[in-house]
Amino acid sequence: MVSVGIALINIGFTILTIVINIDIPHTIKKEKSAMGIGIYNLINFLGMSFGPSIASRILNVSSSFSLSFGFFVSLLLVALLLSCLSSIPVSSRKIKQSRQL
Repeated sequence: MVSVGIALINIGFTILTIVINIDIPHTIKKEKSAMGIGIYNLINFLGMSFGPSIASRILNVSSSFSLSFGFFVSLLLVALLLSCLSSIPVSSRKIKQSRQL
């Protein structure tokens, strides 16, 4: 089951990387697309280097597997919530704010 999970995560990551590299030039100005891809790759590199080391440190500190699992699930939910909030277009946020005033 662990091997299947790791395979699915790697397949999803590969697809996500390809889609983001295709989508960045469509979302930002053409002259800044190289900078956008560079920033994405930098953040991706930092996340892939610090993420596993922090996760292993948390697993070493905690002796309870269920506590560690709960922490990682809550971290995943926070990340999903932040990604949903960031996907709302800025113009629709401004419209909602102006309606509230």
